[in-house]
Amino acid sequence: MRTKKLAIISIAIAFAIVVICSVITTFTVRHVDAVFSVSEKNAEKTETINEILNGYVGKNLLFCSIEELEKEIEKDPYVEVTSIVKKFPDVIELKIRDRKEIYVLQYENKYYVLSEEGVVLKQSDEYIGGREYIEFKLDGLEILNLDVGSYIHTDDDLMLALAFDIAKVARYTDCVKELTVKKGVDVQDVIFSTYTAVEIEVRNILDEGENKAKKAFTAYDNETRDYIKSNNKIIVTKEDDGDIVPVWSYHGN
Repeated sequence: MRTKKLAIISIAIAFAIVVICSVITTFTVRHVDAVFSVSEKNAEKTETINEILNGYVGKNLLFCSIEELEKEIEKDPYVEVTSIVKKFPDVIELKIRDRKEIYVLQYENKYYVLSEEGVVLKQSDEYIGGREYIEFKLDGLEILNLDVGSYIHTDDDLMLALAFDIAKVARYTDCVKELTVKKGVDVQDVIFSTYTAVEIEVRNILDEGENKAKKAFTAYDNETRDYIKSNNKIIVTKEDDGDIVPVWSYHGN
C-alpha cells in the first residue's frame, strides 16, 4: 500500500515538473517587437532601448513585469512608451516615441526645458532660449514640482494640462514666441505672444478652450493686412448664444 502511494506521489511530481517545464518553454519571450517614432536628433537612443529590450528575450512572459520594463525605458525623460502589451504566448509589443523640446521655463534663476505635455526634460543654470523654444510663463499658479523626468506640477494641474492641450492647436509654429498660463479671480486664460507682436488671448479655457484657440489661430492665419497684424491682439470668448467669436483689438484695450 505504501509503495503504491509513493508511486502515485512520484507520478504527480513528475507530471507537475512536465507541466512547469512546458509552461516555461511555451511562454518564453522570443520576440520583443518595438515600433519607434523618434526624430533624428534622438535616433541614437534606439540603440540603448534595444539593449534593454534584448534583456527580456528568454524570460518567462507570465512573470515579466511590463510596468517595470516601461519604467526602465522611461528613465530617459526624452523617451515615452505610448503602448506596451504582452502577446501570448511569447511576444512583447511596444510603441515608443521621443519627447521633443518645446518650452523653456525660467524659475528661480534656473532654466527648465519642457515637452509638449509638460514633462521636464532637463534643467540648466545657464541661459536656454532662442526661436527653437517657446518661452513658458505662469501667472497666478504656484509651482510645486520641477523634477527632471516628471511632469511639472502646480496648484492647478487640471488647468495646466488643459493649457498644454490648447497649445497644441498652434502646432508650435515659429510664429509663437511666448505662452502664458494666467489664473486669477474669474480668470483662467492662455495667452500666446507671436513674433509679429500679436497677442492671442484665449479666455476661460475651461469652456471650450481648444475650440476657442482654433478660432483664434484661424483668424490670425487669415489676416493678411500688415497694419492689423502688428501690435494688435485677438481676444476670443464664448458669447451668451454659444458662438465663439475672435475679435481683433489694439493692445491695452
